[in-house]
Amino acid sequence: MARSSSTSCAQRAAYWVFQDSLFKQKPWRRTLRPICSAQQVSTDITCGAPAVAVAEVHAIDECNQMGLNPDGDLVETLCQACLVTVQWAMDMYVRHTREMASRCGTRPACTTCGRPTGYLRSVFAVRPIGPEGLAS
Repeated sequence: MARSSSTSCAQRAAYWVFQDSLFKQKPWRRTLRPICSAQQVSTDITCGAPAVAVAEVHAIDECNQMGLNPDGDLVETLCQACLVTVQWAMDMYVRHTREMASRCGTRPACTTCGRPTGYLRSVFAVRPIGPEGLAS
């Protein structure tokens, strides 16, 4: 409802009473629900499905970029399908780099910060989102 000088106080009050009654009838409207922030590589379109987890993925060899958390991780809210896809892709990447490093007689690590990258748990963390929001 746009405010104008011709809108009376009573009309504005009636509008807000109506809005309040909508929320009382549908309490689920008051709850913000996170959505999946993953983007499709080919189209850059955001998934938008209901998120089930917050994933922190280390930006290996580029962890000093803007937009990352202080640990050099990209933080994303993910739906179940995107979570499985990202976890699979990170697992394949970690396995490949571990295999290549072992052939060279070294241990895989981020070239930017030195974080070991030989295991999935060292570069990928997941926190579930419950009905009441983020689990601590």
